Amino acid sequence: MAFDFEKFKKSNIARVFVAYAVIVFASMQILDYLLPIVEAPLWVAQVLTIILFMGFPAALLIGWAIQRQTLGLAVAAVGEEHSVVLNWGKGKLILAGVAFCLMFAAAGYVLMPEARNMAGPLEGAALDAPDKFQTVSGVLRANIELGPSLQKSSGLLSEIDISPDGTKLVYRISDSRDRGAQYFLRDLESFSDPIRLFTGKRGNRAGYPSFAGSNDWVYFYSDDGRTLERIRTDGGSSQIVVEDEINVNSHAIRGQTVYFGSRDGTLKERSLSSGETSEILSLEEGQNLSWINFLGNTTYLIATLVVGDANTNESIITLIDVDSGELKELLRGGYQAAYADSGHLVFLRSASIWAIRFDTDKLETVGEAKPLVDDIASTRFADLNYGTFAFSERGRLAYVEGELNLRGSGNFTTQALQLSTVDSQGETQQVGIDPGSFAEISASPSGDQIAMTFLDADGARDIWLWDMGRETLVDELLGLLMVLPFGIRMVM
Repeated sequence: MAFDFEKFKKSNIARVFVAYAVIVFASMQILDYLLPIVEAPLWVAQVLTIILFMGFPAALLIGWAIQRQTLGLAVAAVGEEHSVVLNWGKGKLILAGVAFCLMFAAAGYVLMPEARNMAGPLEGAALDAPDKFQTVSGVLRANIELGPSLQKSSGLLSEIDISPDGTKLVYRISDSRDRGAQYFLRDLESFSDPIRLFTGKRGNRAGYPSFAGSNDWVYFYSDDGRTLERIRTDGGSSQIVVEDEINVNSHAIRGQTVYFGSRDGTLKERSLSSGETSEILSLEEGQNLSWINFLGNTTYLIATLVVGDANTNESIITLIDVDSGELKELLRGGYQAAYADSGHLVFLRSASIWAIRFDTDKLETVGEAKPLVDDIASTRFADLNYGTFAFSERGRLAYVEGELNLRGSGNFTTQALQLSTVDSQGETQQVGIDPGSFAEISASPSGDQIAMTFLDADGARDIWLWDMGRETLVDELLGLLMVLPFGIRMVM
């Protein structure tokens, strides 16, 4: 018998289908708005979504049962006239409901890696991508290519971080085809293609993504480092955490409170719910705090105290009691320190990762520091120290190979400079090029061409060539030299 769609539209099953679809859509919109506010973990949204979809076959079964009870006598009276509505028997509807439940349970199994990854990260990674790994002295290693990226004027190609559980890698790169900076999230368990979280503006102090102790949020700096924002790892809109007064790489999150180093030389705490801010510690003039993170579950913060210009290497690793505001010096000549579950302080010194034992009872270092990994891509730029490495609570270490950047182009800011020449008689003549931020200037042996590095307002560098005879400028002639391919080394 042909299907009578008009009669089907008047049935209870059709009404239940439409009503439940509307309810599910409205519920998902509400959850999408409320869950980020209460900082619910990602699995909460996943479980609630699966429950809503699994309720769909159950709702159809209920609608079918009510309709069968209401129209039972009518069916007996009119014969086949209503068979279009009730042509599915009870057994078939139950089987359909079970099939729907199994389908959504399978979807939940795929969407929630913690439900299936009981073997741990090492076994799963080795099985999924054996060609990406090599074992050296019993240590599992991997190389992950991130593609080409424009260099910042500070010399950095990228910034990276690993989630505390070691399953996610976040990184920033800048493609020459896009004037912005792209932020990507990569699953370290499946080695699937990375997900682009969003695209932001470039700048020397913008970027620096981090998880800040959370597996579900990525924090990053915008507005040339003056604003701290965050975005969920599953995407969505970003939220402003601290605006205008924060130092780059100087935040730690615990619950609904953010602790940060302020531009006025103080350590502050702010409630994410009420927005109230209070001062914990005030530093001496010329001092700032960066690389703030908690010592385990204690009330102590590990922080790098930067004294004056970072190029003088006056950086001190300190311990700060957030309750009393007391500051204790732990180690000189290091920065970007964090506590590892092995009982060590891991930190950067020059372009190498170092470690030293740390007594959590006496709150002091023990013995001598020892180098772990050399040749880390790092920079000292004004009051900013940064090394491209990160490690998780589960012992995964990620880093970008490179060197310490102290080049001249890494230490100048955007300003209008007039390029001039001076002859052997001391006569000065302006070059017919518009004022700009120039550095690393070099003349050809014949003196008819001048090569220079140009820094734009976004912090990007290009190599320009000026022809003295024709007085013409070829911009970005060698720009591709600044777009360098690079990758991350993983120690599992």
